Amino acid sequence: MLLCIQTIEDPQERLLFADVYAAYAGRMLALARQKLHAPADAEDAVHQAFLSLAERFSRLAKLPETQLEAYLVVTVERKCIDILRQQARRDGAPFDETAALVT
Repeated sequence: MLLCIQTIEDPQERLLFADVYAAYAGRMLALARQKLHAPADAEDAVHQAFLSLAERFSRLAKLPETQLEAYLVVTVERKCIDILRQQARRDGAPFDETAALVT
């Protein structure tokens, strides 16, 4: 989380980001663990999602809570898909692009 906060310049936005992180990190990690087999991969997906949020936080912080949560859910799921694609390329196994990961 420290890396994420360092990308945000405004001190008030940093505090708000820390609040968002505390509120949603557990739920996003549980979601990523449903999609990915390795706990480290799930943590990586969540970290990447929050880094993406931090890079756009000045705009996204203005969203209503439900839309912000939806952004995080979609971003975590996309990061999980990216990890699954990387694993499929590495292992030489085909990745089923039609498999529904979005819940």
